[in-house]
Amino acid sequence: MALMRTLVAAGLKRGKGSFADIFLLMALTAAALTFTVSMYADLNAREEVALAEIGAGDVYAVDMATNLTDEVAAEVEALSEVSEARLNGALSVPVRFYDVGGEAVDKNPTSGTALVAWGDALGFRLFSDDGTRLVVGAFEPGPDEVYVPASLKVAPGVQVGDELEVLVGDEARRFTIAGFFEDPQLGTPFLEMKRYVVAQGAYDEVGSLVDAAVAQGGEPADVLSSSSKMSAYRMAEINVRLSDEARAAGTTSTDLARLIADEVAWANTATGMFAADTLAGYAMMVVVIGGAVLGVFALLLFVIALVICTHAIATSIEEDYADYGTLKALGLSNRSLRGMLGVEYVGVSLLGLAAGLGLGWALVPPVLPFFAQFTGVLATNAAPPAATLLLLAALLALVAAVVVCKTHKLSRISPLVAFRGGAADVTFRSRAARPLGGSHLGLGLAVRAIVSAKRRYVGLAGCALVMCAFIVLVFGIGGALGGPNAAKKAFGMWTSDVSATLVSPDASFDEVERAIEEVSPIEKSWKESFAMVSFGGESHSSRA
Repeated sequence: MALMRTLVAAGLKRGKGSFADIFLLMALTAAALTFTVSMYADLNAREEVALAEIGAGDVYAVDMATNLTDEVAAEVEALSEVSEARLNGALSVPVRFYDVGGEAVDKNPTSGTALVAWGDALGFRLFSDDGTRLVVGAFEPGPDEVYVPASLKVAPGVQVGDELEVLVGDEARRFTIAGFFEDPQLGTPFLEMKRYVVAQGAYDEVGSLVDAAVAQGGEPADVLSSSSKMSAYRMAEINVRLSDEARAAGTTSTDLARLIADEVAWANTATGMFAADTLAGYAMMVVVIGGAVLGVFALLLFVIALVICTHAIATSIEEDYADYGTLKALGLSNRSLRGMLGVEYVGVSLLGLAAGLGLGWALVPPVLPFFAQFTGVLATNAAPPAATLLLLAALLALVAAVVVCKTHKLSRISPLVAFRGGAADVTFRSRAARPLGGSHLGLGLAVRAIVSAKRRYVGLAGCALVMCAFIVLVFGIGGALGGPNAAKKAFGMWTSDVSATLVSPDASFDEVERAIEEVSPIEKSWKESFAMVSFGGESHSSRA
């Protein structure tokens, strides 16, 4: 045992450069994988828990109040697979945002809004002022205050103290943004509809304005008509929950949406109906994309570590051929030699993976509040998930397998040949035409080494390029997702200085453009058409 410790210590000292590289790459690999898997698992777990906490349904639907009535809710609730169909009112109102200086924040507001009353809608929870935790026992907003989803921090980019203006006909009502709330249903910036929460009294006040405007100008024919985007009207939201029996039988939220579409006539013309799994998919879009990118590059880092590992083992056997032959002549077995190299390389890899595990685990908690802006939920991190430990164990096993495979060459070392200098087994040939000598000795040796082992150095050059690409990509993603309107910029969403919606079939976009050009030249313009279709009971939108 003492001899083995001495040999391992000597090997680590002799190849400290290669071992340092392997340790660093393994640490980076483990950190990236731990961060990615933990973030993905924590956010998905929080999404599921948050939906249960607020009393959300397995199916969510929204429609005009004249279509989605108490009778429709009763019909849905009568289905044997349904335990509850909760209905609450909402107001569809055009909104604008202004900063504390009175300047407009977003010139391209979302086309779908749902103003709801605190206590009547779902049981939402507020973020703390610093956004790092959820407030316990949150209070109803003041009469002139509004709670908005956390996604508004990135799109359009508002803060506490900014103002939300509700437009109802010729009337305008302003609310001060008093806080951000966790909305696992509609809280992601990748859903067109946004939900805003006001006090019950303020909701009733705006509702009276909406009723007066509808009485004067009429209600839109449907939510998808062009006039609906510029007018205010009453809506209704419904959350439908699966019964315990149906859930135990394996019925999913998607199955429930399809069942409602088959059994309830209203569902065939519903404005929007979504299974909880679909809404979770929207919320986790950034997490899935980011996790895929980080996961792929983490595995590339691991491949680079394996390349360095195999290169170092092969080089060690070639350069220390005589030493290994002498040890074998002194009675050290092939198994002992292989064990020595295994302890060195697998041990260093294990230490690197352990260090990366700790680093990745430490990085997750401070980053989770950042992702709340994209997912709508704030997750917590108690410990690395079991999947992370299993994945790192599999990588370590792969390293051990590579070491075992490469150290098979030790069995071909002959003590007799080693004593002769190894000439019969190991040769060094250089194709470099340049002779060695003088002040150019260092460069000449480098050229001879590269030419003699072209494949190894080409592989290392490729590994260096991959590492550079990884670093650029990580910092590029981090920079792209930071700051106001980050979601729009990062994912190529269009923004404009002026948005116009035609509310009359007699108008045309050419007339609108001529009117705008009288004030300012148009640098670029585009036109959109919107369609909503239903597949399997769920609503899907399309833009062209």
